[in-house]
Amino acid sequence: MQCVQTAPSAMTTRTIALARLAENVGPDGALALAALYGGRRLYVPHAPRAGHVLADLLGVLVFARLCYAFRGTTIYVPRLPVAPALARRARDLRGGGASVAAIAVAIGRSERQVLRYLRAA
Repeated sequence: MQCVQTAPSAMTTRTIALARLAENVGPDGALALAALYGGRRLYVPHAPRAGHVLADLLGVLVFARLCYAFRGTTIYVPRLPVAPALARRARDLRGGGASVAAIAVAIGRSERQVLRYLRAA
């Protein structure tokens, strides 16, 4: 009989603060996770294994610490905090007549994110 490991349901998702994530995987690991998985759920396996996408991203030792801290659970990885400089640049570009699409390309964010920056102003 073959055992297939599936991620737990959303009902068991744990929301993890970026600071708590940094306590377990270090600041660089937390930022790498937030940059790639921010705003999404991430299943953390029970045990680390070489070749896993997270081992490649974080390194085997940091991945092992992540597994030890959150083994077998699905965590919600927080998004990176909005850089005030990006929001300010988006507003400045818009004030200069740039389109939302042009602003998105210039600051490296999606059009939806640019709209959020502009609405928050």
